[in-house]
Amino acid sequence: TEFIYLRDQYLAQNDITDPQVYDHIQQRFDIDQLIDYFLTEIFFNNRDWPANNAKMWRSSSYDNKFRWLFYDLDAAMGKSRYDKPLLNDLLVGESPVTALNWKNAFIRTLIKNETFKQQFISRAKTLLQETFKAENLYPLVLQMTAEYEGEMDEHFSRWTNWQSTEEWQSNVSAHITRFVFLRSCELETQLVDFFGIEPFLNCDTKELSEGNIYPNPTNGIINIVLDIDQESLYFCRVYNPLGQLVQHQDLLLQPTGSALDLSQLPAGSYYLSLLDHRMNSVMTKQVIIQ
Repeated sequence: TEFIYLRDQYLAQNDITDPQVYDHIQQRFDIDQLIDYFLTEIFFNNRDWPANNAKMWRSSSYDNKFRWLFYDLDAAMGKSRYDKPLLNDLLVGESPVTALNWKNAFIRTLIKNETFKQQFISRAKTLLQETFKAENLYPLVLQMTAEYEGEMDEHFSRWTNWQSTEEWQSNVSAHITRFVFLRSCELETQLVDFFGIEPFLNCDTKELSEGNIYPNPTNGIINIVLDIDQESLYFCRVYNPLGQLVQHQDLLLQPTGSALDLSQLPAGSYYLSLLDHRMNSVMTKQVIIQ
């Protein structure tokens, strides 16, 4: 096919830095869609890609340009995925084209062209500053969690999965939410290191000042106050003396403070841990419920 020829022969035998060669590629591929496709796969850190789940299509009734199919992200996001260096894995090296790594070789060739590289960097900045902002993704996490939550008990009962609805809810909070809030700054660091560009996101990692909670001891409702000047999202984790997580939730904290309901917990001693949107620890306090 023409795609196999372009991939295995044309790009291998011609200099992609030559404007005429790159113009020929632009006539055969939708470059805008190609860049969006690769950056989206990189952002969501799909570990079952690019060696798998990579297909292309084109239509003679449209413009006859090759485009990528975006599908099957079961292995994206999740536990310990936010800091994986997929960008470097894709772009570093000079390995020959094989059945498994042709996607790597393809993007590594294109990135040598200065026009493509600058478009790739510019689009990455736009996606991280706008589309992939945590403020945009987090509401989608909440929406999708709410949509699926009512089906989880039947799902785990039917498939005798090792999980439970409670474990699923905990994993969404601990892993998916964590990814959403940490991935942009991590990918920015990878882009800065690889391309030698200036940082472009506000990824200040300094910790906030220690906060206060009251009343403590409490009958179940406590107020959390931090030295902040605007409404901000935090993650609350409550542990028993054995270190077991007994309650977790997201808390939209106001500059004047916000209430946290612990009334579902039995009387006793607990430890409240508060994390900011970068998952940095803001404070840990002992709480006594009477």
